Amino acid sequence: MTFAGTHHVGPKGCENRAAYGPGSILPIVYARPERLAAMPIGELRIWADRITGAIRRERAKSVMRHWSYDLNRHIALKQARDRIAGELERRTTSRPQTRKPRARPRLRNPERPVTP
Repeated sequence: MTFAGTHHVGPKGCENRAAYGPGSILPIVYARPERLAAMPIGELRIWADRITGAIRRERAKSVMRHWSYDLNRHIALKQARDRIAGELERRTTSRPQTRKPRARPRLRNPERPVTP
């Protein structure tokens, strides 16, 4: 038994199985946040491009009032795109390093006596 996105329908020797097949976006659409956090940035960008293309296709179906248009799929794709964009933004934004300000050294007042 094969599930959507798990079978290989691309050319032989192709390493990127996720690039082929109609249901290949499903694993990333319903991915847990831990899985997104573990993915390399390059792979996240590839997925973001693929999901953007899928959203465009869904919008085209919607405009044409095609019988196979599914609003729930459209919403799921948009949510996945937003999650991936958030993960990419979280990783690529440079956080300013907050350093604790260094305390100025106290200078001894020569006129004030030192108390033990």
